[in-house]
Amino acid sequence: MRTYRLLIIIASFALVFSACSGGANQNTAGNEAVKTAPAAETGPTPSNQITEADVAKLKWLEGSWRGMDGDKPFYERIHFEGSTMIVETLEDGSLAKVTETGKFELKDGEWGHTVGSQRSAATSITDDMVQFVPAKVPGAEGVAVKGSMFRFERKGDGTWQAVLDVPPNRGQPASQKVYKMEPWKPESKGGKN
Repeated sequence: MRTYRLLIIIASFALVFSACSGGANQNTAGNEAVKTAPAAETGPTPSNQITEADVAKLKWLEGSWRGMDGDKPFYERIHFEGSTMIVETLEDGSLAKVTETGKFELKDGEWGHTVGSQRSAATSITDDMVQFVPAKVPGAEGVAVKGSMFRFERKGDGTWQAVLDVPPNRGQPASQKVYKMEPWKPESKGGKN
């Protein structure tokens, strides 16, 4: 399953971490972070004050990108339609085939993304960063908040990073996973980028 690869990596870590920790109050950041306890009880909560002007600060995320998951590349294309960020996962470096599409949407001052029973929403947006934390899934009353803590950070060299902070778990120290996202153009017939 190649759903918006970066977002799926985050959601997968959340599920694995949740299972390993027995659902304890844990939080993580990035594409591999998880928090299974209600956000209000254990950490930061999403902002309900995000505006279209805030979302517009993230236009640096637009474009086609290659990231690496270990030794496996993945490709995504991001564009905005108003305050909605559309993330397309692409099959390969040719950028010819979209395999999945996801959306970050602004509703009632909260800007976030839902995958199944997990939701992450922004706590803050600056010119160079957006921070996400687990959020309540609309309409899921009484269901524990599950999702990931992660952030996207713009770098000065035209790249950006997705950063996940994994909390300590069962004697393991806290850790961090960073995915560097580089601009990508479709490969030419000669195989060079």
